[in-house]
Amino acid sequence: MNKIMNNPTQPKLKKIHELIGKVLAKDLKKVYAKASPHHGTIFYRLNVSLENSPIDKIYVFQNSVEKEQVWKDVLESHYIDQRYVFFCSRSRRTGHYQLNN
Repeated sequence: MNKIMNNPTQPKLKKIHELIGKVLAKDLKKVYAKASPHHGTIFYRLNVSLENSPIDKIYVFQNSVEKEQVWKDVLESHYIDQRYVFFCSRSRRTGHYQLNN
């Protein structure tokens, strides 16, 4: 029996949170923090109303979204009056929720 525990060569899997709700608005932002891995990146901050969480913002980075169609939907605002299940990971550094899918 060969068990691999705490292998530093394997990347840690991020916990995915399923958040249910609607997008109320979006804001285009840019990352200015030089310590951030997203430094210089343009992203969207979605203002959301969620049924199963008290958070009110989800961050969307183009290079973090798994499906290109999701980025296009956010870009073109194809989310008005629709209910979604957001699959997000939580940043350990900032505590913000980031959209994965």
